[in-house]
Amino acid sequence: MLDILNGKDYKIYPNFLDKEHYEELLTFVTYCSWKHQGYAANTDIKSDAKRFHPIYMGSSETHIKLKDTDLIALENYSSLPVGIQDVLNKFNNMFNKKFSPTQIYFNCFTHGDEMSFHRDNLSSAGNNNIHNVTFMLYLTKQWEPIWQGSTIFKEEHGPEILGGCLPYPNHLIVFDSRLLHVCAPISRFCPLKRNIFVCQTEYNDN
Repeated sequence: MLDILNGKDYKIYPNFLDKEHYEELLTFVTYCSWKHQGYAANTDIKSDAKRFHPIYMGSSETHIKLKDTDLIALENYSSLPVGIQDVLNKFNNMFNKKFSPTQIYFNCFTHGDEMSFHRDNLSSAGNNNIHNVTFMLYLTKQWEPIWQGSTIFKEEHGPEILGGCLPYPNHLIVFDSRLLHVCAPISRFCPLKRNIFVCQTEYNDN
């Protein structure tokens, strides 16, 4: 468990951003270009499992994977747009920590997209003083429960579901990046895109 989560697996923060900053991110994600990425869950069949727009990718491995696309990820954290830097500063102020981003991107899901349970980037492997935290902000204008598409968390071994959250507008989820999670399939009745802003980070206890 991470100290910032007070013994919980994850925490949800409704109405995270003020209207101005939220509208700014909504506008950006509405008009950005997408790279189709991934495979259908548990198969070798390539599919449009999700749409991906990189903003900042700190690892050389990720840069190699992105060479087949014309979407350019920033390699210099100081070059991030001011609006996104403001969001990251809010993360730091919320927990009185210095979170260093390892990856920042937008994802887009619609009906028919699939994922497998997965963990996020773990730059802290082998270092007990560094912890990886994921910040996931829903960029939806509205959402109905019947549309499904929850973020679901599960235990390491066994069938237990630890919980989750529907992609309601301007809701932030903060969780340990080691936690297994997935986007549940979206209903065919859903007319909207399930857009999210994801910031994978690390922080040091020292």
